[in-house]
Amino acid sequence: MRGNVEVLGMKTKLLVFLSIAIILMTMGIAAANERDIDVKPGSFPNSINLKSNGVLPVGLFGNATPGFELDVNEVDPDTLRLGPANPPSYGPYDATPLRWAIEDINEDGVDDMILHFKVKAIGIEGHHTHLVLIGELYDGATFSDGTTTFFAIDSIRPLVKP
Repeated sequence: MRGNVEVLGMKTKLLVFLSIAIILMTMGIAAANERDIDVKPGSFPNSINLKSNGVLPVGLFGNATPGFELDVNEVDPDTLRLGPANPPSYGPYDATPLRWAIEDINEDGVDDMILHFKVKAIGIEGHHTHLVLIGELYDGATFSDGTTTFFAIDSIRPLVKP
């Protein structure tokens, strides 16, 4: 049974990824520029109390691998937006970070960005299963394909606690 659950999870993530890629391409964001994030870095599943008045940490991982480079020091924090991603509706991607910092979250020797968002500003509802972070690089910085925009996705588990 576990194998079926893993396959279903992979199929669901692929469906969400492809759907988001189509939406983002219509917004002018290159689907090829998917980056890695971790909602609530170090935890899984990424449970979120929908009644929380607190903040949600999200790690955006830097990458030094040729062809997949992301120097988080080139990410413009003012362009970052976070929102739910579930067919048939997406976003709105309008939650902005309250604060952010550069640090090596995953201890791989590459700078990462830790972001904090107000939980209530993200727009998460009980049926949402993924969050999407979109953003841009500072003026003058580009990815290898010449674009400046990116997106990243991670799974979540919404909870309603008293």
